[in-house]
Order: sequence, then structure tokens, then C-alpha cells
Amino acid sequence: VYWVIVWTGCLVWFGFTGFSSCFLSREAYKFHSLSLLNYDKERAERKIVEYKRAQRELPRDLLQSHREVSQRIQWQRNQLERAEPGPQREYEAVLDRLAQGLGDSVKRFSSEGNREAAKDALYRLRLVESEVRAEPSSSGIQN
Repeated sequence: VYWVIVWTGCLVWFGFTGFSSCFLSREAYKFHSLSLLNYDKERAERKIVEYKRAQRELPRDLLQSHREVSQRIQWQRNQLERAEPGPQREYEAVLDRLAQGLGDSVKRFSSEGNREAAKDALYRLRLVESEVRAEPSSSGIQN
């Protein structure tokens, strides 16, 4: 397991379950990359399908993570769909800081020889960069 510290102050880990985990109460949500949230949701959904196909009991933490990321996506979409400019500016600033942090993580993991962590961080960086380049009116909102 390796760690990446995200600017929101929560630790995001990759490894055992294959998706990031950041449990925050609804009141404590902060903006994050919608691309990364959707990526994490899809990974959790693939894990759920794997468990169901194997007719194994779903781990509670997996279900909780999926539910949390789904709620967070919905909360963020609702915030960004408002016509107010403040949330949009905050979201764009978050994406810039997140891209910077992921870029630093790619360099650090590469210099440490941690190829898998570097590849994952690079993929996430590319997702955030494409979200930054997306047309502002789209607010990065994806289904």
C-alpha cells in the first residue's frame, strides 16, 4: 500500500482494494476532481461485480466507499450546477492544486523506483489535466 496526501487533508490510499478511500461527513465535503471521483466509483463498481460473480459477501468498507463516493459526486454536481461563480472558482483552484500534487507524486514515486504507484499517479494526473482543459461550462460534470 502506498499513500498520496490530497490537499483536502485526507489520506488517499491505493492498493488492497484498488480505489482511493476518503471518508468525510457530508458537511465536511470539499471539492475534488469529478474525473477522479468517477474513476474511483467505477473501480469500486468493478470490485462489487467481481465479488457478486464469485458469490462472495461484499466487504462493508467497499460498500461504504462506493456509497460515499457516489454521495460526494452528487453533492459536488449540485454545488457546481448553481449559477454562483464562487464554487466554480474554488473547483478550478482545487483542480490546479490537485494536478500539482499528483505531478509531484509521479516524480517522487519514479525516483523511488515505485513503478506501479507512479503509473497510477500519472493516470490520475492525466484525468485531472483533461478535466482542467474541459470547457468551463461543463464544470467537469460527467455521468
